[in-house]
Amino acid sequence: DEAGRITEDPRERTRQMDRRLAKVRGLDLGEAGVHYAGPPGPDLLLVGWGSTFGVLDEIRRRLAAQGRRVAHLQLGQLWPFPAERVRGCLAGARHLLVVEHNATGQFAGLLRREAGPLPPTYDLRKYDGNPLTLREVERRCREVLVGW
Repeated sequence: DEAGRITEDPRERTRQMDRRLAKVRGLDLGEAGVHYAGPPGPDLLLVGWGSTFGVLDEIRRRLAAQGRRVAHLQLGQLWPFPAERVRGCLAGARHLLVVEHNATGQFAGLLRREAGPLPPTYDLRKYDGNPLTLREVERRCREVLVGW
């Protein structure tokens, strides 16, 4: 109930759940929830969330300095998923590389469900407990776009 006491009253449980859902629906982190850097309609869009920010930001800068059309989309909010903002960032991207610290690709799955359809999408999953390295991300970028 409102005071935090357990109740089996279905009306009260429904009322409390509706209150919680209303709070989540109103949650919007604005610009902090979606970060985009790079040109619109890139050849490769690096997509990540959480701890992938630093390595993706750096690799985007390095590849851009080499004349590559690479952009970086980083989400700071996964739920409620900022679908409209994400779709706007995805517009025109030729390829996506979804980078995550997860064995099963949960983030990539969420992206497909909430923002699809997507351009050709590839992944880089690292789940050994160590952070991603620039070398690992750059190698995967080159695999995705053969001929770099």
